[in-house]
Amino acid sequence: MRSLVFKDVFTMSRILKKMQIKPEYKKSMSQEELGIEIMLKVVEGIGDAEQEVTAFLADLKGIDVGRLATFDAEETFALIEEFKEHPQVNSFLQRAIKLMK
Repeated sequence: MRSLVFKDVFTMSRILKKMQIKPEYKKSMSQEELGIEIMLKVVEGIGDAEQEVTAFLADLKGIDVGRLATFDAEETFALIEEFKEHPQVNSFLQRAIKLMK
């Protein structure tokens, strides 16, 4: 999975807005707790931005959207794990949520 670039900030922002991501952020939360909260909200709202998420993940992975749409369950879960563990994605999501407060 490639590194995030400037244009990805706008893509992710539009996706978060469409998914209506508004996790409950508290100053007492650890980074891990915030990350879990964000990922739960992403899973809950992913269907609301299906096309955007599919296009974004295909771009990050460097594959065609049509190819991504044919991923079997194993490939899909591996991609989700890879995305979830991407350090730049986690950092962006955590910072974006804090800025939304």
